[in-house]
Amino acid sequence: MLQGFAKVLFFPALSALMAISSLADPTDLVINEILADPPGDANGDGVVNTSQDEFVEIVNTGSANVDLGGFRLKDGFGIRHEFPSPTVLCSGQAIVIFGGGIPTGGFSGAVVQQASSGMLGLNNGGDTVTLEDDIGAFLTNVSYGSEGGQDQSLTRNPDLSGSFSQHTSVSPTVYSPGTKVDGTPFDTCEPGEPTPSPTASPTETPPLVMIHEIQGTKSNDGNGGDISPLEGQLVMVEAIVVGAFLGADKLNGFFLQEEDDDVDNDPRSSEGIFVYYPVPVDGVNALNEGDKVLLTGKVAEYYSQTQISNVIMIHVISSNNPLPTPAAIDFQRGNYGVFSTPGGYVADLERFEGMSVRFESNSDMVVNEIYNFVRFGELVLTSGMVPIQFSQSNFPSKSGYDFYLRSIASRQVTLDDGSTTQNPDLSKYPGLDGIFDTENAIRIGDRPDSDLIGCLGYSFSQYRVHPTGSFLFEREDHRPELAKSKKAKAKKDEFNIVSANVLNYFVTLDENGNTSGPSNLEPRGADSAAEFERQSEKLVTALLSLNSDIFGLLEIENDFGETSTGNAVKVLVDKLNAVGEDTYDWVRPKQDGVDKTFVDTSDAISNAFIFKSSSFRVAGVNILTDSNIPDAFTDALPIFDGSGSNRATIAVTFEVSTDRRNLRDATAHRSLSLFSQSSFDKGNDDLECITIALCHFKSKGSVSAGEGNQDAGDGAGNNNAIRLLASQAVAEWLKGNPTGVDCPNVMIMGDLNAYFKEDPVQYFLNNGYDSLVKEDEGSFVFDGYWGSLDYQLYNEDLFEKVKKFEKIQYNSFESLGLDYNLDFGRPSTWFDGSVPYRFSDHDPLVTTVKL
Repeated sequence: MLQGFAKVLFFPALSALMAISSLADPTDLVINEILADPPGDANGDGVVNTSQDEFVEIVNTGSANVDLGGFRLKDGFGIRHEFPSPTVLCSGQAIVIFGGGIPTGGFSGAVVQQASSGMLGLNNGGDTVTLEDDIGAFLTNVSYGSEGGQDQSLTRNPDLSGSFSQHTSVSPTVYSPGTKVDGTPFDTCEPGEPTPSPTASPTETPPLVMIHEIQGTKSNDGNGGDISPLEGQLVMVEAIVVGAFLGADKLNGFFLQEEDDDVDNDPRSSEGIFVYYPVPVDGVNALNEGDKVLLTGKVAEYYSQTQISNVIMIHVISSNNPLPTPAAIDFQRGNYGVFSTPGGYVADLERFEGMSVRFESNSDMVVNEIYNFVRFGELVLTSGMVPIQFSQSNFPSKSGYDFYLRSIASRQVTLDDGSTTQNPDLSKYPGLDGIFDTENAIRIGDRPDSDLIGCLGYSFSQYRVHPTGSFLFEREDHRPELAKSKKAKAKKDEFNIVSANVLNYFVTLDENGNTSGPSNLEPRGADSAAEFERQSEKLVTALLSLNSDIFGLLEIENDFGETSTGNAVKVLVDKLNAVGEDTYDWVRPKQDGVDKTFVDTSDAISNAFIFKSSSFRVAGVNILTDSNIPDAFTDALPIFDGSGSNRATIAVTFEVSTDRRNLRDATAHRSLSLFSQSSFDKGNDDLECITIALCHFKSKGSVSAGEGNQDAGDGAGNNNAIRLLASQAVAEWLKGNPTGVDCPNVMIMGDLNAYFKEDPVQYFLNNGYDSLVKEDEGSFVFDGYWGSLDYQLYNEDLFEKVKKFEKIQYNSFESLGLDYNLDFGRPSTWFDGSVPYRFSDHDPLVTTVKL
């Protein structure tokens, strides 16, 4: 506790405070630009996201600074953003509020924030944007109509005083966040200009308070405690540093915690707090764990994290003090409950916010999400096993899905790296022991090898542990051996069939305004020749290791012209044949007997087949689109054509080649004369053939038109109805032998974008097809949940001939850092094209059949 100080103290640093009475009239704030329909990466974070790239630009037109702390930005839905305190806008300065993401760039000196609700939610068809002060009083608003949904912002012309116009009508650009419409900057704060703070008399001593008094407590019914009862007040605190993350490359601050003798023994309140400390005060530019400090600062809520900011006095009383006991969090035994955020449910760890915490090893924490690891240095850990998607093992249910999400979230936390830096050096990540490469990369399924100790912060709608203790990851032994060694001894009458997503394999590079496909869309694959060569090398390695007789490839460039420079499947075959022992060929698409240069009628990606010419020949081909769909579905169109539909299904009948028959029959000392190519009888039940329909159904992303496609909140996501229609249409189409060959053995495979218990899969299973996909595993990880979107389904005749089914886990548990991309300055040395791991984000499926 504080000792030896008089009741009234004087700190010279207090004289630097600027009184709030000097602030501008809030009515001088002008909404100057609104982007409701982003056509590009407005926030500069390298990702085009139509929600996160929305923005509202506000300018202070008054003659003095104004503190927006506590002000609110609303639209027709409700409050979208509450400005953290303090948010100081200098005279003539702009502030830009983005919907989300990680805004990157200077924005010409404007203040930049992200919507505290997780989104701005601006309606393209029209909305009203309103600014209120901290007590809810109206300040200004702007209404717009459908003119806001034209792939550009609405901006005042002239700036600040004019009426709103579409941006391209007054400028060659489509938006200008943080600048005037002509790209010139607004005014900025002068270097060294003091930041407005609460009025404080130079002779006034702020109260000495305990951290648990700042944090507050939740009542027994769970209410309260999230917002400090002392928010906005100047306070004095004495406590121990339990985590130092100073510097702009870290967190720009440190964590304080009360000594064990000073806790209040109320489990509902936290004894720790984060101190925002971007600029040294009183010469204190370094702090260490164990330092006892006395400081004065302002209590603030920053994006729902209670913290101390605006530090005006700090004194290190002593060093090397015993650290306070970390708060124990045991997800196996504790029931912490959840609360709702715009991004979903989050474990309610408010009572530990700002504290040093220990996740006990018996919590059995497992890495279940690594999507943001490469770029932001964060992982998600869940107690127990990697969660399965709800509708992988349960029929969709709104109540069941909600209960399941709550249950998983209640035992989940984000492991961060104590830094806000993008694209960090992953070799320095806690638990990696200084190495990041294919062999040592963190994978889904790995676990900390000991108790996990760190400081618990809250940002971006997640509680985050910033490690302070040492640990390593125990590697989950789930990587398969290279599959070729297991396939090489296949019997002469057995054939391997693989379904593989190839991660947008495009010959046409995504650069220089290139377009691809029948609709001249932006290419979706490699951004450069270097990326394409890396992608090709890893993909060729993977496919050769799988050693399949037939490959069905998904997410490949939709261009099949024999001489086209965009024919990616032809390029891939040439690369395979240049290094492999076998000779592959590719299937030339046809629809109802007519050659086609595109499989899908509108999309940039499509499906393709390649096959060993020594094993099979192509006996028939057809493509299912809306133009040749069975009559029963004509009233439900579109199903396969146009934006928001399923991608066209291609079906191919393969006949076992004469060479392969001869090889088999020579071994069996049988006559060869019955198996000449001319003997292929389209009505023969004994035909050595297989018909395969390769499908890629509509994703769970953007919502398709039509009834039943909105997310029902039952676990099936968006577009269940149009996917079910595709299943029904494909099944009906195959009954008519669309390839022109009456082959008894039929397989449906590909990415159905539906988990096992959802309608599109269940329809096939209830209408003559079987699956060996399991309900408790998957081929793809999304948002930390594992499930199967990929299937190989067999009709009754073929099912009897299936000898083996495998899911080769080359991809779904692997780090994005191992794939071909060089985005965001990724080191090229992480890549190893001699191994197949992370050649895609979906795992390939392999069926061995005996024909």
